[in-house]
Amino acid sequence: MKDNWYRIAKLIIAVLALILFYLYIQNGRYVVSKPFVVDKWTGEAELIEFPK
Repeated sequence: MKDNWYRIAKLIIAVLALILFYLYIQNGRYVVSKPFVVDKWTGEAELIEFPK
């Protein structure tokens, strides 16, 4: 029974680590410079409409 809990804990830690790594990678992907959002990976820019 103890080994089963150990495997579950390892699995949960591995999933959390993958999620945190994904969020870290996504953090530097987009650059916001008014009025555009630029995707550094694809080079595409999208116009942002600000409410007045």
